Amino acid sequence: MPEGTTLERTAALARELAAAVREVPEVSDVEVYAGTSAPFNFNGLVRHYFLRSGPLVADLQVKPPPKHDRSRDSHTIAKEVRRLLAPHAERAGANVKITEVPPGPPVLSTMVAEIYGPDLEKRVALARQVRRNLRDHAGSGRHRLVRPEAGW
Repeated sequence: MPEGTTLERTAALARELAAAVREVPEVSDVEVYAGTSAPFNFNGLVRHYFLRSGPLVADLQVKPPPKHDRSRDSHTIAKEVRRLLAPHAERAGANVKITEVPPGPPVLSTMVAEIYGPDLEKRVALARQVRRNLRDHAGSGRHRLVRPEAGW
């Protein structure tokens, strides 16, 4: 929501959006979270939604029935939801994103490496070393563990 919006206004719009989403035949449940993020899920992990909070944010979790109990795929349903919610969001000046749960493990890539340490220069150097190692051995199945220098 725009800066300065109260939690009450954010929650009211979230309920309005939930009512609009319930018009979609495949929607079986809608949960509204205003002022806080929805419970942690794959989407939250990938897009860091679980870090959001405050009076300007709301999450709606929309649950369609299982694939075998509906005729349309989730992407087609998501496109309809975008179309339905756009006028509500525009009127309120809200930024609404419709996201689908990504397939597979909850990561942006097949492999994720996180580099931690107290010194920025050493973290950057180690990250470059890890990147070189992965690039040099891509597809070979031969990856060696890179350990930071002593003194960390």
